[in-house]
Amino acid sequence: MTEIGEIPEEWEAKPLSKVATYINGMAFKPSEWRNSGIPIVRIENLNSINASFNYYQGKFDSRYLLGNGEILLSWSASLGVYIWNRGKALLNQHIFKVIPVENVSKQFLFWVLHKAVENLSQTTHGSTMKHFKKGQLEKTLIWLPPLPEQQKIAEILATADDEIQKVDEQITLTEQFKKGLMQRLLTRGIGHTRFKTTEIGEIPEEWDVKKIRELRQNIYYGITAKATKENTNLRMLRTTDIKNFKFDLNNLPFCQITEKRSDLSKYFLKRNDIIIARAGTVGVSILVEENLNNVLFGSYLIKIIFKQETIDMPFIHYYFQSQLYWNNISNAQGSTIKNINLPFLNSLEIPLPPIPEQQKIAEILSTVDNKLELLGTKRDKLNVLKKGLMNDLLTGKVRVKV
Repeated sequence: MTEIGEIPEEWEAKPLSKVATYINGMAFKPSEWRNSGIPIVRIENLNSINASFNYYQGKFDSRYLLGNGEILLSWSASLGVYIWNRGKALLNQHIFKVIPVENVSKQFLFWVLHKAVENLSQTTHGSTMKHFKKGQLEKTLIWLPPLPEQQKIAEILATADDEIQKVDEQITLTEQFKKGLMQRLLTRGIGHTRFKTTEIGEIPEEWDVKKIRELRQNIYYGITAKATKENTNLRMLRTTDIKNFKFDLNNLPFCQITEKRSDLSKYFLKRNDIIIARAGTVGVSILVEENLNNVLFGSYLIKIIFKQETIDMPFIHYYFQSQLYWNNISNAQGSTIKNINLPFLNSLEIPLPPIPEQQKIAEILSTVDNKLELLGTKRDKLNVLKKGLMNDLLTGKVRVKV
């Protein structure tokens, strides 16, 4: 028995300070950033491969230099553990370079740190910018098996992670395919050979171009309300609740209405409503699939009710996901989009096929969405499996043969 519970006899309980050295990055000044030189690794670069680099051309201590295979741990704002594999670089502050001591596998330490950071994140400082202190990390106790067992555990967890990465790659490719397919279907249609030039570009001759004001019954802003932990029997949809053009009803907060309204019912979510964010993540939307008579939409959202005799609702929802739509927003608002309003949405011009073709286009795109949903479910299951493996293998609950 140890201070952190029962572990196998061959294992040891050790604080993280005894299994690795933690080097905080260099405090680069913005005035030292350059357009070329050695790239500076910031938290943004760890979280997104597309994040741009700042560069440095001055003198530096070699301890801040990174090479491939280094373990990095971000301890402020965005908490996480990473393996650096993008070549020579310099480490920015708020990120540790982690160097294991002798007889500690780097790959095993990577997984141990994942679990440690997950636990530390539950007790971090700061309400908006989370962080933990180096002392907290170093005092964290871990279970340390003999080196051969460390290596085998790391190998098993890496295999599980590889499977998740393969699914992530499939999701990325499918999303790219969907994006290209939407662009083609919403501009070229299905089986057309004759096209005409319009104010929004070339479209099939049989299609029209219509403004939203011509296609809608109504359009208006949401209601002012505030989230509360008290069960008010009313929930509220906010801009932050919209993820991947969907929302999770179970995660919507209860709310209290903070303005007087005699026509409250118009603010409930109804089947076939399109809801669009006018601020925050500007332009993202959902199609409401059922009547929700206890869910209101907040003031930073806009509801559009379309005339369904001319619009197939799944079709119009795909339009609001398409590059055509996002290009309209960018062109109208410039590169820094802060918000959109009713006049802007009313004036949007939409390529409009006949209803039967709208339905066919939506049906084709829905098959791609079905594939994405299946892949997402597979990824979720693999993540649950990996989490279970980490819990079992890193605690010695399940032993591996070496």
